[in-house]
Amino acid sequence: MKERQQRILELLQQRGGLRMQELEEALRYSRSTIRRDVLALEALGALTHRQGRVYPVSSSGKEKHYNLRRLEHLPEKAAMAALALPFIEDGMSLFLDASTTVQQLCPLLARFQNLTILTNSLDTARIAAGLPGADLFFPGGYYRADTGCILGEPAIEYIQKFRMDLCVLSCYGLDKDGAYDASTQHSYLKQAMLDHADRAILLCAGYKAGHRYKYRLAPFSRFDAWICDVPPPLPLREAAQAAGCRTVFGPEPEGSGR
Repeated sequence: MKERQQRILELLQQRGGLRMQELEEALRYSRSTIRRDVLALEALGALTHRQGRVYPVSSSGKEKHYNLRRLEHLPEKAAMAALALPFIEDGMSLFLDASTTVQQLCPLLARFQNLTILTNSLDTARIAAGLPGADLFFPGGYYRADTGCILGEPAIEYIQKFRMDLCVLSCYGLDKDGAYDASTQHSYLKQAMLDHADRAILLCAGYKAGHRYKYRLAPFSRFDAWICDVPPPLPLREAAQAAGCRTVFGPEPEGSGR
């Protein structure tokens, strides 16, 4: 994403809906340039047009385009990927979901030997294909470019043929009742991974904590651990502990005052 496009999103988050002229004046670019950026961001699902104004798309309940998600919150994703490494050993078999969070873990797997990996993410599969000594499995099914992955019944049926040591998932939101996703298709496929793995860990960043989405993914009891980039809210930590789910988290952010 271009720096100019990121600035458009920041302005919309700060001010709400803006007219094209207001964006031109704030950014000091031509109307044609701003229009191209707005159209590109609209194609990514980041904003929308209504009654002559441009609005940011609320993330609640709606799945963002893959090309937008993969550029967001990279420090948080990297922190959780590093925290997940102690759960992985040489020779393990892994389900890796199609989230951009779990994708950050994949390059770090080069330190392990003789891994077996099954993922429905096209980009994660490309990275895994370059891991020395790793066996890679990739399901058939329907490829959705807006998600960057394979979904549908053929993919679920393929996953059900395996039994893996560890399932590594992310989610769109988390509350005391467990994890949520913004898509039924993702939920069903991730549930198949959970059902066919001996253990499971959830990578869910602090900014997602306390947010409930339309589609239930799984309760805390389905996960051995919840990995978070920062200390989670105490009520959610207690809910996870009560369900037998360990919480693993990074340090408080500087200046948080918590």
